[in-house]
Amino acid sequence: MSAVSTSTTTDAFLDAVKARRSLYQLSKGGSVPDSRVEQIVKEAILHTPTSFNYQIGRAVVLFGAEHDKHWDIVRDVLKAVIGEEAYEKGSAGRIAGFKAAKGTVLIFDDEPTVRKQEADFPPYSEHFAPWASQSHGILAHIIWTALELEGLGANLQHYGNLVFKQVQDTFNVPETWKLGSQLVFGHPEGPAGEKQFKPIEERFRSLGSSSQ
Repeated sequence: MSAVSTSTTTDAFLDAVKARRSLYQLSKGGSVPDSRVEQIVKEAILHTPTSFNYQIGRAVVLFGAEHDKHWDIVRDVLKAVIGEEAYEKGSAGRIAGFKAAKGTVLIFDDEPTVRKQEADFPPYSEHFAPWASQSHGILAHIIWTALELEGLGANLQHYGNLVFKQVQDTFNVPETWKLGSQLVFGHPEGPAGEKQFKPIEERFRSLGSSSQ
């Protein structure tokens, strides 16, 4: 039995889940030390569930000049892919906003580990890739929510398919690490936008009773 199972703890956890929002007005300010961010990411990697406990999650945290360098890479690649004019019209402001933040957590999956799962458990082989994606999302959510509790804001980006080779070369990342997402974080300088919810009745069902 878990030692943290009170309703108060549950409510606090759900409050943190509700508080986690996509914040785009971020700066390099604030008092959260780099070491605290590193600790959060390490704990998240260690305790994120993975199928058959194969522990596929990987992460690299970029601060300062390394963070800026990453978003310069994204800028240059996007310009090459979509053209200078299209970049300036559609992406320049967003990329500049990401670069203005404090740092970025690059979140990866270790591909050989996924392939090993497929080889070790053939009956489930087609499921390990989607299960890896599920674990990736859980890892990102844990880090994101924890950073929010520290007073930071964050947003999740997905430019990995465009810049994975440059990321590998620039930051000495193993070729086997597949870049799935980039969690941008920093001191919040503006609120999140209003969030609309579909009716919960359209999204939830409960059947039976535990008292039967």
